[in-house]
Amino acid sequence: MPVAANSVTGFGLRLLEQLGPGPVAFSPLSVHGALAALRPGASGETREALDAVLGEDAPALAVDDPAIRLALAQALWLDPRYALRPEFADAARRRGVDCRALDFADPAAPAAVNAWAADKTDGMIEEVVQSFTPDEVMALADAVFFDGAWSRPFERELTAPAPFTRPDGTTVLVPTMHGGASGHFEDDEVQAMRLDYGGGDLALHCRDFEKLPARLAEHGIGFERGTFFTLKDPRLDYLFFGSDNRSPTDKPAHFAHANGTTALVGVWLADADNPALIELLTALGSPPVRREVHVPDRAMALVSTLENGEIVLLPKSRRMIPGRPIIGASFRVSDLGTTRGVLGRAGIVPRTPPGAADRVVVEPTHTHGLWLEFRP
Repeated sequence: MPVAANSVTGFGLRLLEQLGPGPVAFSPLSVHGALAALRPGASGETREALDAVLGEDAPALAVDDPAIRLALAQALWLDPRYALRPEFADAARRRGVDCRALDFADPAAPAAVNAWAADKTDGMIEEVVQSFTPDEVMALADAVFFDGAWSRPFERELTAPAPFTRPDGTTVLVPTMHGGASGHFEDDEVQAMRLDYGGGDLALHCRDFEKLPARLAEHGIGFERGTFFTLKDPRLDYLFFGSDNRSPTDKPAHFAHANGTTALVGVWLADADNPALIELLTALGSPPVRREVHVPDRAMALVSTLENGEIVLLPKSRRMIPGRPIIGASFRVSDLGTTRGVLGRAGIVPRTPPGAADRVVVEPTHTHGLWLEFRP
């Protein structure tokens, strides 16, 4: 499992050694960021120590994925009897640190800091401090808010009791999830898993996990088998195969949606220029053919027809988010009138593509960056 080689990674591992042994959870990014915000105001031995501990500043973080929400924030509160040196204040503002005055003797001071934390974490963290002592004159807070969906959701049916070892060596059975990992590392001291977030992956449903390896190997397509089949070709890193995870007692009605949707019947991929994808679809027995489609407007595209739906391939230039090939999906509905009603009550007005009165589409501005098509 590759580990990003940056200053925060090394800092986090060194801090973990200092905090252990025993169970511990912390955010290396937050601790590193808080100390880095103070570094411009330090000098002499203090500055040398911070430089040695922190190394370089953390790399900028940005997420271009509508399935992930990431927000970073820092604030500094200073007793109004004091003032920040101009050079430190300028450095703090360049880092995005919100510098504020605060009377630490005021009983309401903790509430002001807690209100900031609640606001920056979307209400997830409501309290970071209960009180201040009379001699405190400055406070620095760092907040990281993250909300994302698993790229490879855990299968509910695989959750089962498993032994969990407590710090004292005793064990207790707890519900334990299985699967979902896209990477694993283990040695004599460490076990680690990589769990990806985001909406960039596409799962292809495979009814027979025993026949799939031979089909892929026949066409020279590398893969790894675990809970899922993942593909080794980096050009196909957003695709994986999953098995049927439905219960024998499931019925179609169990999957019915209030908007009338009954099934996912198509996906639009802006990756027609990818020869590895063409080879994969051909290996699966569905070589793409060119025909007219509505995605959402009338156009010619490559279409691969599978047992339960189709994959529409469009040029890479149609991508709306850099690095994400998936641009839309098609759903079968029981009644378009019901679908329009549900969307209307949500304040969404779908449009009907020219020449396709039997379907409606919802624009990406309403759907986390994806076109959604609904048709009977």
